[in-house]
Amino acid sequence: MKILMLSDRLTIGGAETHIFELAHALRAAGHTVIPASAAGAFFERLRDAGFFCVSLPLDSHRPKDILRARRGLLRLLTQGNFDVVHANARLPAALVAPLCRRLHIPLVVTAHWVFRADGWRGRLSAWGDCTLAVSPDIARYLQANYALPPDQIYPIHNGIDTARYTAADHKTGYGRILHISRLDTDRAAAAGALLRLAPRLLAGGMTSLTIVGEGDCLADFRAQAAEQNLRAGKEYIHLAGGVTDVLPYLKKGDIFVGVSAPNIVTPEMVQSMNKDAIIFAMA
Repeated sequence: MKILMLSDRLTIGGAETHIFELAHALRAAGHTVIPASAAGAFFERLRDAGFFCVSLPLDSHRPKDILRARRGLLRLLTQGNFDVVHANARLPAALVAPLCRRLHIPLVVTAHWVFRADGWRGRLSAWGDCTLAVSPDIARYLQANYALPPDQIYPIHNGIDTARYTAADHKTGYGRILHISRLDTDRAAAAGALLRLAPRLLAGGMTSLTIVGEGDCLADFRAQAAEQNLRAGKEYIHLAGGVTDVLPYLKKGDIFVGVSAPNIVTPEMVQSMNKDAIIFAMA
């Protein structure tokens, strides 16, 4: 098959990582994948890996950019002989849906998040002929808020490349704590709590704290880390920023602190926990 893979932008994030891995897996299975989106770190990585990537302003709501993006999509669809289009964000899906209907090209849309359904946002949404949801709760949300028939929604489960992510070369230990997440205000509570608890964790045996991710909290977190390092007299907190390959960090971590529900864990909750409970509360 020849697949047009759409996203609003291919910067650093979970959905972008999903697209990157999926594109490689589809190509390995013998399919042709053409990614199209605004530029970003994963856009460059896909291009470096030999994919023909098309740059379109699919992340912009400005009228002139929307018109340019629509024209670009129409040109791709009429000239590219695509068997299917796969959209991974709301704006690209909304722009390509009428074109796919006109040209009789199947459209698959993946829901990576619970997009708002009120007002113009709900009217802008398009879910294609088949809708993939990256978790069962998102599938239920789509059915409840967009009245999608259950047989149109297919929950999927993200996995990992077990040949690449192996613990065979990992040295055992318990002192190096690792946290990877987008560091935006609405989902950075766990990272902020780790920074505040860092002196207690250091006293309890932690040797290093590494936080990987980017977002609007990164500059403030780096300032907090610098202050904590200065007080401790050593650089034990590291803010790596955004990266497209987390494997080197995973190999150097002993304990991983993950968070998938940013509004559940609050800084106040975490501050009341001891260092042993923090891992389970954030997971």
